[in-house]
Amino acid sequence: MENKTKIISGLILFLFLLVSSSLFKFMSFPILIGMDMNSENEKCDLNSETACSINLENKINSNKGNEVNRSIDNLKLAKETQILNLQNQDKINLSIDIIKKEIAGKEIRMFGYNGQIPGPLLYVKQNSQIFINVTNNLDTDTTIHWHGLRLDNKFDGVPEITMKIQEPGESFEYKLDFIDEGIYWYHPHVREDYQQELGVYMETC
Repeated sequence: MENKTKIISGLILFLFLLVSSSLFKFMSFPILIGMDMNSENEKCDLNSETACSINLENKINSNKGNEVNRSIDNLKLAKETQILNLQNQDKINLSIDIIKKEIAGKEIRMFGYNGQIPGPLLYVKQNSQIFINVTNNLDTDTTIHWHGLRLDNKFDGVPEITMKIQEPGESFEYKLDFIDEGIYWYHPHVREDYQQELGVYMETC
């Protein structure tokens, strides 16, 4: 009797898994948010990891526009990070530059604030206000977001929401208020996945 019960339980479990698997295949759907559910070229076969990976890569590439320039011709080497001790009402210039950096014996095209990776470390006393004139020397749009600082919205660096995007060659003066003590960081708010990974980031204290 006990063996018969085990056999029946096993058959029920097998049938349950079989039906569940069939339903899952029938209900398969694209995994990218915002995709057209009816578009044949955007459907992803959940049973094929390769197909899904290729589909995801194509989706990303379609949003990139022009190919990324990887040339290092005539580029300056990245400099060591500088420490800037700033006083209330100080004004400084900050450029966002295309540079190169040696990694594992190979020179790589990267970005840097004032030619540095990471960018300059800013030391500012609490309750100070400073001004930073930022020039975009990249071949792509950018802004700087001063992460965690309480400041006027128009200097927060969120493109097309709090400020106009900085196109190549354009300069913009940010007014920063250091109301709270702490450690903060600054970084781009345009294509962070691309610009930030190539070197534009740093802390403010």
